[in-house]
Amino acid sequence: MHAETRLPGLPAVAWWNAAAGASSLIGPDGCMDVISLHGRLVVVGADARARVHRGTAGTLTTGVRFDPGVLPQLLGVDADALADRQVPLAEVLGRRDVARLLDAAGRRGPGDPGPVAGAVRGDGTGASDLPSVTAIAAALCARAGRLDPRPLRVARALGSGLDVAQVAEEAGRSTRQLRRDAARWYGYGPKHLARVLRYRRAAADLEAGASRADAAARAGYADASHLWRDERDLMTPS
Repeated sequence: MHAETRLPGLPAVAWWNAAAGASSLIGPDGCMDVISLHGRLVVVGADARARVHRGTAGTLTTGVRFDPGVLPQLLGVDADALADRQVPLAEVLGRRDVARLLDAAGRRGPGDPGPVAGAVRGDGTGASDLPSVTAIAAALCARAGRLDPRPLRVARALGSGLDVAQVAEEAGRSTRQLRRDAARWYGYGPKHLARVLRYRRAAADLEAGASRADAAARAGYADASHLWRDERDLMTPS
């Protein structure tokens, strides 16, 4: 069981997941998360392909998924250093910095995670750590101040179906510069990010009941077979 909601005023989505089985398949989305896992705060880097999350049935995991290119700015690290990895937040920021962050999150209060927590409580599972994770996300954003708007702008352009050369031109970068930027911002190159975002669009249409042919056409695939090849590649764990 899974639910999520966008956090007001933050470039992020709060989510929770109550595992139904011992393992689950998590597809790539171009984003990075901070999650609460077994009592620890963990940074989850962007996945290039699907990965298998192994847990215990009934275990509640909560987290905040930041929009593409946001979390590296908040943490002061390059995304490619964390790609396909799960690293304790204390290893990324240092224990003292995490302690200050937790203190700031506590002063801000738990916040209101909105309908996500309501859904969890309605299920009787409890969402005691979700507000703290959202408060930590708010504290990260507050201390970072103004974010560089380029990563979000480029991700939106790539997600809209524009080709990499056109996106680079609109961003005032060469394609080589954009490749370097994308590695720092997202953890992989612009072509792969565009591929991931295109598949996410098609997958959302499929989940909403669209036929494979219609979903492929709307997402910009040549045909349903093209979508199938991308799905097989991106959703097969590496």
